[in-house]
Amino acid sequence: EYLGDQAARDRLNRHQSEMATEYRDSGSSNFAGLVVPQYLTGLAAPFLRAGRNTMDVANQLPLPANGLTVNVSRLTTGSSAAAQNGDNGAVTEATPDDTLLTVNVRTYAGMVDVSRQAIERGTGVDTLLSADLVSAYNSAVNADVINGAGTSGTHLGILQTSGIGDVDVDDASPTAVETFQQVIKAISTVTAARYTQPDVIIMHPRRWAYLTAGLDSSNRPLAGIQGNSGQNIVALGNPGAYGTAAGELAGIPVVVDAGIPVNLGAGTNEDAIIVANRADLVLMEQAASPLMLRYESVGSGTLTTRMVVFGYSAFTAGRYPGGICKVQGTLLSATL
Repeated sequence: EYLGDQAARDRLNRHQSEMATEYRDSGSSNFAGLVVPQYLTGLAAPFLRAGRNTMDVANQLPLPANGLTVNVSRLTTGSSAAAQNGDNGAVTEATPDDTLLTVNVRTYAGMVDVSRQAIERGTGVDTLLSADLVSAYNSAVNADVINGAGTSGTHLGILQTSGIGDVDVDDASPTAVETFQQVIKAISTVTAARYTQPDVIIMHPRRWAYLTAGLDSSNRPLAGIQGNSGQNIVALGNPGAYGTAAGELAGIPVVVDAGIPVNLGAGTNEDAIIVANRADLVLMEQAASPLMLRYESVGSGTLTTRMVVFGYSAFTAGRYPGGICKVQGTLLSATL
């Protein structure tokens, strides 16, 4: 009986020893086929671009269905009127004459080649690439509406248009107050030339932040932040706002657009402020622009799909150049 009990005890001891030796903690690495990585495709982050804020506040008109130029008549010699010098006196007369403004229709386009496998076996690849092409198109057109040279297929942009007003101020130690004063000068320049007040001011985000952070000589804010008003307020709005409703300056709506270059001027570190009458920023786009096309046959030998975005547009700030004024110079090199 004693031997039998001892044998049973030995078996129990061996079992306990074996269990202690082979016991392991199981981690996620033990279940490579079951602990599956998750991809938040709904949160895929698109490539960031400045957008089309200036285009969105322009005078938008449909592009004519045909032709590669659009012509606008500008009456540059008007009729006349004057007091008649007594009964039967001669009535003043002048012969009106116009000058033709010719605006080129431009084509902006982009494309990307992507494998059929990525489109058909991927999640959201098609949607992400389509949206990115549209974003690239809008930002490219918008940048040229602002500062295009009018050559090599680009629009002639606002800042490059001959005859617009120019408030050019160089100052090695600029202040927000001085910048505000020059914007007021630009407003008066437009009013004097166009006989109507401007209704939009377009600037870079860094310039809007600089102005809204400005203090007067008594260290009082120049701007009312987030709608809070008070004494000595020359601007209202959120310094971090972006888009077509950022705030207002001297009672005129402010559009914030990062499409405005920040490498202007001799020092290549200046931006510009555009003060304008929206009616004089004429943008014509083809309906439903930009258009999206897909070509399966181009890369059929490699199962490659070509995605193309394109659009036709015409832009001019030359209908009434005096309805627009730019503020520039080293004054606009200062930042926070």
